[in-house]
Formats: sequence, structure tokens, C-alpha cells
Amino acid sequence: MEMGDVIYSVYGETRHVPYYHCASNFSPDQSHHVVLLHAARFTKEDWKSSGIFETLCSSPHVSVSAMDLSIKAGHRDIAGMLSAMKEEAQINLPVTLITPSASGMGIVDWMSNGRLPDLPKYVQKWIPVACFAVSAATEDQLARLSRLEHFDVLAIFGSKDRGGRDISTRLEDYVGARSLELDGGHACYLDSPHEFSTAVLKFLG
Repeated sequence: MEMGDVIYSVYGETRHVPYYHCASNFSPDQSHHVVLLHAARFTKEDWKSSGIFETLCSSPHVSVSAMDLSIKAGHRDIAGMLSAMKEEAQINLPVTLITPSASGMGIVDWMSNGRLPDLPKYVQKWIPVACFAVSAATEDQLARLSRLEHFDVLAIFGSKDRGGRDISTRLEDYVGARSLELDGGHACYLDSPHEFSTAVLKFLG
């Protein structure tokens, strides 16, 4: 299928999770791999309809997967999904993981129930967007996250989302995250898709 100049496919057999995927023009070791999860009221379709998926895919060094992984997915689900996608040669690890709102629970679960030193093997950059689940993480858990090597955090929130601002401030204070305010509400990435996409690509370096 074609969407503008971006060729993408829909896969439904990787651990029974459907996703859109576009491949980088370069080899896996020369590419950034971005995985987009979704919030409770949304699906992978919103990444496509907003234009964010296409914009990210238009960068030749970036491969992108927007998936319908459940917002209830824990760290084992995320690790299993990423491993399965690597085995199918869709991505290379580690990835940049973008988790709007409730989908951030998977990383919080990793902090509380998983082996945290393993996280950078799967995720090297984390972009939580107003992830209220972060409020459930203890200060000690967040401090341990801050001590991980080869792991960076960009916390994004909307100008009209006070709760999202508070979460981003917490990640700044305890994890050393960079934070970014975008114009919009809780789903600021959909309110300001161009600015969001630009910020993601800049964060990838």
C-alpha cells in the first residue's frame, strides 16, 4: 500500500498485534527504529491520520512501527513484541519508544517488576507523552532509571495539560529527562503533529 510517498504494510501475525511499518532506506545498523504505541482512546490509525507516521517515515534513516499493543501491556509484553519484530527483521534493537498517556505503564512496570538493567537492550530512547503512570513510580525507581547508561528520556506535554506538565517535571527532577511543551491538550502530539514530529526527529539525532 502507498500513503503519499511512503510505502507501508499492515502485519497482524506478530504476537497477534497489528501494526503499520515503514522501513528505513539504510541498513539496520545505520538506522533509527521508532516504535509508536497509543493511548487509551486511540489506535495506530491516529498515528497515520495525523500525518505523524508519514512524516517520520519520510526521514531516510528512520524506520517506524505504529502498533496496536494493549495499553495494559507490561514489560514482558513489550520485550516479547520487540524481540519478535527483530526476529522478523522489521526492526533492530534497541529502539526509540513513544508512549502517549496510558501506554507508558509498560515502562513503569519495567521499573517496578522487571530487570531494569535490561531495558536499554530494548529501548535506548523513551518519549513519554503525559504518561500519568509515572506518578505510580517511586522516587527510588525513577532514580535507578536515571542511572542507566545509553538511555535518554524526552518528556512531552501539552500547554493545556497541567497533569502532563507535572509528570514531565517529575521526570526532569528524578530522571534528568529533557522536557518539551507543545501547543495542545493531553493528546498534544495530535494537536501539534508537525511540531511533535520535528521534536522526535531532533531527539533521534
